[in-house]
Amino acid sequence: MSQADLLINLAFVPRQPTGLAVYALNILPYLRCTARVVVSPRPLPGEVSLTSPPRGTNDFGLWGHGQRLWWTQTQLPRVYQQTGAKLLFSPIPEAPLGSLCRTVVTVHDLIPLHFGRALSPMGLYCRQYLPRVIHQATHILCNSEATRQDVHRFLKPPPGPITVIPLAYDERHYQWLDLSRQPYLLYLGRHAPYKNLTRLIQAFAQLPTGAADLELWIGGGGDRPADRPLPCGGTGSGNGGGVAG
Repeated sequence: MSQADLLINLAFVPRQPTGLAVYALNILPYLRCTARVVVSPRPLPGEVSLTSPPRGTNDFGLWGHGQRLWWTQTQLPRVYQQTGAKLLFSPIPEAPLGSLCRTVVTVHDLIPLHFGRALSPMGLYCRQYLPRVIHQATHILCNSEATRQDVHRFLKPPPGPITVIPLAYDERHYQWLDLSRQPYLLYLGRHAPYKNLTRLIQAFAQLPTGAADLELWIGGGGDRPADRPLPCGGTGSGNGGGVAG
């Protein structure tokens, strides 16, 4: 088995990445460690890869998430030990519990603790599993100050480093769309209640008259139940795109 200083856990990445999986794949080239091994359901070009359960993603619904979490708990510590890794990085807050793995995890949001049902699979995940991951992490990353505050509010981690690293866009794939039209504001994301699109539209409607030539463009798909992510962890299936002027 390949040796590594850094073991990167991408076991959650589905065949058609969206959301958190896109984040994970985009951040991968910037993890500058020569001796690293990536664990993923499928080999990644240019990476030294080990295979995680191919059915352990949201492609297979809650059953897939459950299989991945079981593998994370029972098999990932062995991979960590066999590769000689010094650190396990997971771009979602998943890690083996009660193991000797030194972990860095990323928390993207705690939406289910704001809006979820306590006894739902997502609620149980956030209330039973997630706090234990956070409490044993060597370092916690958040992609916003609001999420960092939520981590302290809901999960009450022990004293230790929590770093906010805001998300960015990829300039190779995103460019200003110039159709010789009026200036516009662009929203991209799921049309879910917790995204607060109603408030966005209300705020846009209250802009002063001097901004009358400004348009609001909304792109993204609906919020079908099958698309909803496992909280803070997996990702939903691909959404269709659209633009509303």
